[in-house]
Amino acid sequence: MCIRDSYLDFALDSSSMVMVDSFRFEQGDAYQELPDSNTTAFEYRTRLDGEYNNADTSMSVTYHDAYRFTGINTDEITVNGTSIAEQEGNISQVEVSFGFSCELSDIVFLTQDINYEGDNYPVSGTAVVEVEIYTSDQIDDIPAMNISWTLTVTFNENGYHARLESDENYWEWDETWGPV
Repeated sequence: MCIRDSYLDFALDSSSMVMVDSFRFEQGDAYQELPDSNTTAFEYRTRLDGEYNNADTSMSVTYHDAYRFTGINTDEITVNGTSIAEQEGNISQVEVSFGFSCELSDIVFLTQDINYEGDNYPVSGTAVVEVEIYTSDQIDDIPAMNISWTLTVTFNENGYHARLESDENYWEWDETWGPV
């Protein structure tokens, strides 16, 4: 198995961070050292963990991606994967947290559109994005908050359908692909 990795690790007086990312290329069931015209899939992964501390702020951060691209060198490329980001800590004695996630399920692009300057829109699949923000009290002019929302986008050949939800509220709309 061949994995192309990058690794970054540093620490300063008030912060530290570790980041790792990797690519893995495949030809059928076999792993490849480098991609070529026989490559059928690749995976991309990233992970970042960090901390920040000073006199009035303490924060930890985690971020990671895991994506798989299949159908390389075919008529359709399919993307599946997730991204997750989390931040937690205190700012001037106020508890703060932020969460973000994105899941791509069977997002399909036509290779001809990507390779030949087409429109580059997905023709099928679903993307779900979730966000949560919490602060226990006001920070400067920003009021305390406890917010969460979910955006679901379902793609088709002609455009997409979107639904944004927050608590009891929701908004839905459809969009047709066209010139930007």
